Amino acid sequence: MSARDVERLHVAGLGEISTPGGLNSVVLNLSAAQLSLGLASVVLDSPATRAKGELRLVGQGPASPPATMSDGWVAEYHFAQGFRALRRLLPPTERTVFHFHGPWFSEGRAMGQSRARVVGKWLTEVLTYRAMPVLTTHSAAFAVVLHESFRVSTDRIHLVYPGVDCIQFQPGPSESARQRLGLPAGARLVGSLRRLIPRMGLDLAIEAIASRPDDILVIAGDGPERVPLAGLAANIGVSDRVKFLGRLDQDQVPDFYRAMDIVVVPSRSLEGFGLVVLEAMACGTPVIAARSGGLPEALGPWADTMSFPVGDVLALASLLAESENSGPTRTEVRAHAESMSWSRTAAEMEAVIAHKYSV
Repeated sequence: MSARDVERLHVAGLGEISTPGGLNSVVLNLSAAQLSLGLASVVLDSPATRAKGELRLVGQGPASPPATMSDGWVAEYHFAQGFRALRRLLPPTERTVFHFHGPWFSEGRAMGQSRARVVGKWLTEVLTYRAMPVLTTHSAAFAVVLHESFRVSTDRIHLVYPGVDCIQFQPGPSESARQRLGLPAGARLVGSLRRLIPRMGLDLAIEAIASRPDDILVIAGDGPERVPLAGLAANIGVSDRVKFLGRLDQDQVPDFYRAMDIVVVPSRSLEGFGLVVLEAMACGTPVIAARSGGLPEALGPWADTMSFPVGDVLALASLLAESENSGPTRTEVRAHAESMSWSRTAAEMEAVIAHKYSV
């Protein structure tokens, strides 16, 4: 990065920004899109900041000149704990934006954390969000969560949908993708790429496959539910039609979507938007999703026809059956993904910033 004054500084969580995950993906893609708009946008490398007490910015090497801030620079925060831990190390600014990715305390509660820890997270979030003059959410559903769970006034909440990288995620031959992943060539494949935790609802997908004798469910991802999910498949007699691929490298993810006939996202809760929906669609693969959080909004024009009530196995199985002969085409879902670019997200974000801060 050049010595140009920083205009947009992104502060994510306390882990490495390169670690795979939805939040980090949003941060890096949004920053890159701002760069394409001509803004000097950088991402703070949080671990280095903690260790050294200095700004180390993604894209700047040790020999780079120190970063300086432009007159109209904006601090964009993405995680409540990151805000409270790192703001003291940044130059003071009144131009702040918080990107609400989801209720941190609810994640802890869903994972079975202690009441004291959950309450502590909630308090951290309340103090953070109420201090922010501008907050964005990825869906109208999470705008409601932000208002109702933390009593943030609606005039400070702005809806800005995330995007998808249609270069990284694009259609390709299904046959070669299946070959690279070791998947059968002629079968109808139903895919789900998720963390293997209870709220993702993968047990529902396994149960739905029981009534679909010609379908094979392919689950990618890792987590503590791996053994219980395999046990469920064995108990209902579908182990031969449920394949676990484990964690995929990032460059394997597009192949996963290309290999599938359809992707399912059966989440029970806490879905702020569902980037996996757009990623699959960008690869030309239709998606069936639960009506959880922002998932219907990610489905776009198929919010009603390709979604099912949370927890409803029969409705999911019915949609799987219908999708064999109806539903959106690969061309249609790709076109929807192309309309949801990161450049659009960045432009909408800039409109929010300009409206509030006149920069």
